[in-house]
Amino acid sequence: MNTYLTHIERFNEQLTRRGLVVANVDVLKRTRPDAVVLIGMGGSALPGEVVNAISDELGLRHTVIIWKDYGLPHVSHHHRCPLYVFVSFSGNTEETLSGFKELLQKRGMKTKAQIAVIATGGELLRIARKKNLPYITFPAGDLTPRQATGRMFYAIGELLFAARLIIRRPHEFTHLRPAQWKRRGYELARRLNRNLIVIYTQTADHYLGYFWKIKLNETAKVPAFNNVVPEMNHNELVGFTRSPLKNTAALFLQNADMYARVSKRYAINKRLLSGYDVNALVLPIPGKTKLERTWNAILYADWTSYALAEMNNTDPRETRIIDKLKAAMKK
Repeated sequence: MNTYLTHIERFNEQLTRRGLVVANVDVLKRTRPDAVVLIGMGGSALPGEVVNAISDELGLRHTVIIWKDYGLPHVSHHHRCPLYVFVSFSGNTEETLSGFKELLQKRGMKTKAQIAVIATGGELLRIARKKNLPYITFPAGDLTPRQATGRMFYAIGELLFAARLIIRRPHEFTHLRPAQWKRRGYELARRLNRNLIVIYTQTADHYLGYFWKIKLNETAKVPAFNNVVPEMNHNELVGFTRSPLKNTAALFLQNADMYARVSKRYAINKRLLSGYDVNALVLPIPGKTKLERTWNAILYADWTSYALAEMNNTDPRETRIIDKLKAAMKK
């Protein structure tokens, strides 16, 4: 059974809080966090990107800090009681654990910071249970971290709701139909095959370009990068003019809420890049809200990257080179 494909086809089943195991969150109800710090790496960092991007839709008015590194980020002294949410799908992510253990040490020195954990298992969840910290878990099954964005996003939503940082839980999208994106994904994959791919978005949608990059990197095993318009028009655009780039594709993700001037730049960029043999495409991403557009963009990226993997007889699950790096780091 192709479980990777099954998880794409059933992605909408993740877009709900049902199925999450929530523990010890009552302590958050007794606090008033004044900032949110979301800490995670790779696929485990993706749900934090969504939270940050749609904070207005969530009614989240406090500062959101995303950290993807060892240790802890600098948090302004104005934030006296931040909520730190450590997200690790496996529960064993080296960088995330380093920050988690550092904050636990500081907690012993009377810090007012609140700590919560999202993990399917591993050391992170073991310590959270031992210390009675707020945590949310769910069965890992055979999901890969980059396929569990929905589960982890709604887990963060539950923590924010418990901490009274938002007054309503995030809207659920179990009604979405992932199969609607299959044909478009396969059609796009045929146009992208054997290409280096650059994904462009407006600045507010930068996280969507990052989602596409990760899906193409890990699932399809192709080099992919992302940047934003209009900034790329002030530097990166010139990099395409050195020589014909017949094996390069530029994807411009478009939505109805864009600045008119950015849409115009998309059209001009497409025309100019096509003149240098770049496979330039504008991709509309529909949705009535930013969250709905997010899930649609993820599904489009999932189907496209899966189709590319299939075309090149590549296992969409495996990430052997990352496993080699992790093994080398342990020596």
